[in-house]
Amino acid sequence: MVKATLPSRTLHGGLSQQPQALRLPGQAEFTSNALGTVVGGLTKRPPSSHDGTFNGVDNYKVSGIKHHTIRRGSSELYHVMRSGAGGQAGELKIFNMLDSDRVADGMDAIDVLKPDGSAVDTTALAYLSTADPENDLEFLTVADYTLVLNKSKTAALTADVTKRYGYAAASNGRPFEGIVLLKQGNYNAKYTIKVEWVSGGATHVVETHYTTHSSRGTRGNPLLPTVTSPNPNDKKLTTAGRPAWEDAVNEAEFSIRTDEIIDGLVYGLTHAPITSGDHEDCFGTTADDYLWNAHTGVRLTSTHLDTDPSGGAYWEVFGESGVIHIIRHDTSPTIDFVISVEDSIGGEALIAIKDSVTSFSELPLYAPNGMKVEVNGDPETLDSGYWLEFATKTAKLNTGVPPNPITPTRGEGVWNETNAPGVTYKLDPTTLPHALIRLSTGKFCWTPLDGATITPGGSTSVKVPSWGDRVVGDLVTNRDPSFVGRKIQTMVFWKDRLGLTSGADCIFSEGGEFFNFFKTTGLNLLDTARIDISVPSNDVVVLNHAVPLSESLVLFSDNAQFMIQGGQVFTPTSVVVSEVSNYSVPSGSKPIAHNNYVLASSTRGDHSSIYEIRDVSQDKPQLQALDITRAVPSWIPKDVGEITSSENESLIAVIPKAPRSAYKGNTDIYLYSYFINGDERVHSAWQEIQFFAVCNVRHIYFKESKLYVVVERADSTGGYYEMNLEVIDFTPFS
Repeated sequence: MVKATLPSRTLHGGLSQQPQALRLPGQAEFTSNALGTVVGGLTKRPPSSHDGTFNGVDNYKVSGIKHHTIRRGSSELYHVMRSGAGGQAGELKIFNMLDSDRVADGMDAIDVLKPDGSAVDTTALAYLSTADPENDLEFLTVADYTLVLNKSKTAALTADVTKRYGYAAASNGRPFEGIVLLKQGNYNAKYTIKVEWVSGGATHVVETHYTTHSSRGTRGNPLLPTVTSPNPNDKKLTTAGRPAWEDAVNEAEFSIRTDEIIDGLVYGLTHAPITSGDHEDCFGTTADDYLWNAHTGVRLTSTHLDTDPSGGAYWEVFGESGVIHIIRHDTSPTIDFVISVEDSIGGEALIAIKDSVTSFSELPLYAPNGMKVEVNGDPETLDSGYWLEFATKTAKLNTGVPPNPITPTRGEGVWNETNAPGVTYKLDPTTLPHALIRLSTGKFCWTPLDGATITPGGSTSVKVPSWGDRVVGDLVTNRDPSFVGRKIQTMVFWKDRLGLTSGADCIFSEGGEFFNFFKTTGLNLLDTARIDISVPSNDVVVLNHAVPLSESLVLFSDNAQFMIQGGQVFTPTSVVVSEVSNYSVPSGSKPIAHNNYVLASSTRGDHSSIYEIRDVSQDKPQLQALDITRAVPSWIPKDVGEITSSENESLIAVIPKAPRSAYKGNTDIYLYSYFINGDERVHSAWQEIQFFAVCNVRHIYFKESKLYVVVERADSTGGYYEMNLEVIDFTPFS
């Protein structure tokens, strides 16, 4: 045994569980409520001062509480408490930790309001419902919003769908429709339109064709008939008012006019043919008819497109500006139809457009308002398709004939990118993180992110942001974010994006739009587009934590760490994710950023180790972990509850999860002090801060040089009766 007498002030090396012969000079076997620093040596720790009582908080110990400190600049500091089951179950309380009367009178809870200005109730707080708030709830402050995540909730979409084809307008529907585009009229050409559908177990086919005259005036077909148009707004097919045909040339030129071809095809689709005599399969009344309505397949009662609405299912056919618009109204929304076209000039004259096209160039500039089509992708270039919706210059809807209450208008306009018909498109805000918003009155508003405008308590109006919708594409070209249908494990704000993890996936919002997790265009991949990636691993991975480190983001699972690198500009094409280490970091202990490294805990049997994790990447992504508890491996209890740090004072504080039963509570704070000179750590010391009264240390938070400590006091029977705020100021000891 070696005995020596050392001045107490030289014992600034903190605790060491090493054998005496291996301890460094200045280390002790045990210290309590002392602080060792390079400048001051070993002295008494700064005293804790009572900084107020949280009024109205009692009997929380049965269920546990989630504590969080909201810091808004240097002059605002708030403490949030959320209880689980037991006394005062389900409450959400917020306190001003810098209230001027807090020491004398305690801190009263700040009013937390619903968007309508009334006090929050159980229904409003349903998203926070959990039996384990301490582990399930997580907070993240972004600008003026503090987001609150409940890890036990499953993220979902609402049941809302985009406007569906084949449904009535009252059911968010639009009748089945298609258009035929006539690009040109030619001499001696045949134009054919065929409409097919299945009803009553039988296939219905209506086909009509129009044949123009030859340029030499040789008529393969007689003159135009005198007939009445099915729509009084359409041009009547009569000879009245037309110029006299003095020769076959005039007759031929008239027959190739696009409006005449359109009128003839519309008439042929909507009128029954003659079924006997010399003119069987013709329509009209005279021997001069030259428009033909040939029917293929089995002759049915529907030998044409019936435009009479009194019979239930009916059709509307409009022809104008080189476009034929065909609409089917039906009480059975599942009955769709198919349009096919054919012409005798190599397919250059007619284009059928329904549901999809192969190229944007096929689309006309005159079309029904609100009509949607998909432009198919190119499998050779791996380009995905995209959806377009037509908007007329004067967008409106005409009142149609019952039972269809709405018939779309047609006109000149543009095709805009949109979402597919009949797809879910809206994230359910009740299943996603909610927000605490501090109002100008000093009160807080608790709200889902649903886009509402709130003016609670006479405050200035606040526009709540909303989760972005699927405004373009479909379930394939703009798929759901990976967190839909699953639980979200953590939140992070990094490189101007909000990140959420779910399982092995990390999903980042659109750049600058923190709550949009869908693509905003399918035409190209924007640098700002959302990012949805999975970490590479052969094991089952659940990403519990995400912490920024230098220019990278470190993702933590229970037994592995991953690094996301995005460069100066974080884009879908620049993102790289790699597995970089395999340290054990329990899900219940959240790592924090400190200086240029990450502080994380790891469990070893019944105790915990604290690591400094640094980015040492050179040729490849790589992390390096330094165990700063290597001299006290069996000292800090397992299941670290919180880690907080002061960069000003080079201090790190740790507390374990507080017991819930308990006359014997958690009375200790484990404090680490260090000093780095250049690249050398010249001071490294662990010491213990003890509160000897019966209590539980529930929460710690460093604000510059002050350590705020939330302490739950108890009586001699273990009955907890109040929650206090203590402050330890380390400024004089720096």
